[in-house]
Amino acid sequence: MPNAEITRAMYYQIIDGHFSSFDVDVAKMSNKLVDATCELHRNVMHNFLPSAVKFHYQFNLRDLSNITQGLTRAIKEYYREPVKVARLWVHECERVFRDRMINEADMAKFDEFRVAVTKK
Repeated sequence: MPNAEITRAMYYQIIDGHFSSFDVDVAKMSNKLVDATCELHRNVMHNFLPSAVKFHYQFNLRDLSNITQGLTRAIKEYYREPVKVARLWVHECERVFRDRMINEADMAKFDEFRVAVTKK
C-alpha cells in the first residue's frame, strides 16, 4: 500500500480532472471527496480486519478505485449541486464497503465512520 500522500495525489488527479468541467461549486469538492474517501478507507482498513469468518475483509487500493470509478461516472447535467455529489459519494462508499459487512454490528460501526467523515 503506498503512503497517504501518494494515494491522495493519484486519486485527486482523477477526481479533479473529472469534476473540472462541472459547475464551480461541484468542482471545488474534489479535494474534500478525495480526503474523505482516503480517511474512510483508512478507518475501514484498520478497524475491519480479516478473520476466519470475515476472510473477505481485505481492503486495498481496488476499493478506492471502485469509489473513484463510481464518482467519475457522474454526468454534469445531473450533478449540478454539491449535495447531489455528496449523496453519490455516500452511495459509492456504501456500495464498496458496507455491502461487504456480514452482521449488523459491523454495519453500524461502518455507518458511524461514514457519518463522522461526512460531517467533516
